Parts: sequence; structure tokens; C-alpha cells
Amino acid sequence: MTPTEYKAARGELGLTQAELAAVLGVSRKTVNARETSATPITSEAEMAIKSLKPPRKK
Repeated sequence: MTPTEYKAARGELGLTQAELAAVLGVSRKTVNARETSATPITSEAEMAIKSLKPPRKK
């Protein structure tokens, strides 16, 4: 997963970096580092974000 795909997945979930960090149990800095290529996106991080479900549309 690329940083761009990671950020897009977060966007599809409708979450801020801080909100995603809270759900995944990491810091906002970690989410930001993944989105800016400062930290590699591990297979575990990819599986974690892919396992989340987007909010239901009303």
C-alpha cells in the first residue's frame, strides 16, 4: 500500500488522522508519517486500515 492509498483509505472512512490513530491505537504522528512516506506502511498497518468499515450512509 502506498502512502497515497493509505490516505485515500482514511478519507473513505471519513476519519481525521487523530481519529484513525485512536482507532488503530497509534499516535497521530504515526498516521502522518505513513501518509508522508516518512515511515513505511507495514503489512499489519495495511491490514488494519483495510479491516475498518466506512460509516453507513443515511
